[in-house]
This record gives sequence, C-alpha cells and structure tokens, in this order.
Amino acid sequence: MRSTRSNPAPPTPAASDPAGTSTVPMALFMPLAASQLKSTSHAALVQWRKLRREYEDEVAMRCSNDEDKTTEVLVSVKKSFNKRLLEVWCEFDWGVDIETVTDEFILGKIDEIISSVKNNSVPDVSALFKENVMVDMTESDVKERVMQFFARSREFIEEQGWQEFFTGKEELRLKCKLLVESLQPRGLREEVAYRQAVGAVG
Repeated sequence: MRSTRSNPAPPTPAASDPAGTSTVPMALFMPLAASQLKSTSHAALVQWRKLRREYEDEVAMRCSNDEDKTTEVLVSVKKSFNKRLLEVWCEFDWGVDIETVTDEFILGKIDEIISSVKNNSVPDVSALFKENVMVDMTESDVKERVMQFFARSREFIEEQGWQEFFTGKEELRLKCKLLVESLQPRGLREEVAYRQAVGAVG
C-alpha cells in the first residue's frame, strides 16, 4: 500500500546478523582536520607546529601506529599551507619550485624559523613563563609536582624556539629560578628564595 501522511510506511530496519546485532557500519571517530597555515609570522608558525604534532600523534594513534596507514591518512604539510602563501615563500624566500618542494624541506625551514628568536630580540622569558608554565599546587606528591613543571617547561621552550637560551648549566639554573618564581602561596615562594640566597652566601 502506498504511504500517506496519515499512514506512513514504517522505516526499513537496519540489517542485522543472526544474533540480532546490527551490521550497519558505524563511524567510531570523527575525521581529523589538519591545521591550516595562513601566516608565516613567528607566533603563527610556533602555534601551527604544535598543532601539527598533535594532529600527527592523533592520526598515528587511530591507525594503531601502523606507519603505512598513518602515511596514507595524513594530510601533507604542503596541502596544509595556504597555496598563495606557499608560492610566495618558495619563489622569493627559498628559491625552489613549488611543484617539487617536499614536506621534509618545508618542515625544516619552519623549524629553522621557530628556533630563531623573533626579530632577533630577546623575549621576557621570566614573564612569559609565569603566564604559561605554572606549578600544579593541587598535586600532593612534591616530586611529581616538580617533574611535571620541568616537563611543561621543556615543552614550552620548544614551542617558543628558545633552545638557545637554555643550554648547559645555565638551563638548570634558569629553570630552578623560574620554578621558585612559580611557587604559591607568596609566603612559600619568599621562604624558598630566602633559603636559596642564604645557601649561596654560605
């Protein structure tokens, strides 16, 4: 019988196996979108590189770390660029043909820019650390609290391209200074700083 508004035909049920389980395929994950790069400023490149790493890690995880599957699914770095911007970069800055430029070459150039200081100026490392890297005072395990601080410190240094400011003994000294400055409450911070000063004098 032809369906009418008052007597609509029942919907076709989903196909099922003998056990009664639906055989209609279901999407387990939403498709991932690769971050698009639309600016070559230092800040934009730093942010894009961070998002790109997260995107690659997520794709690898969904592909069970199968290298071939991961390579097949990943959107290339080249396709993640604004095309006009990439054309200008290739022609006027790198002197290469956009048709033959590789992802490895592009990433290498981006990492070179990120590892250099913005406009050759020295950033206010201490102030930026206070804003972006903090000690988790809710963590009851003091050792874990410090370990997480240093782990986040290293991540933030790489994101900002500040490796040249953190080398050798100077790296540990500066990180410890930043760790103390991040302590809360203020009384604890001042006490630790005082003990450090007394120890240095002694």
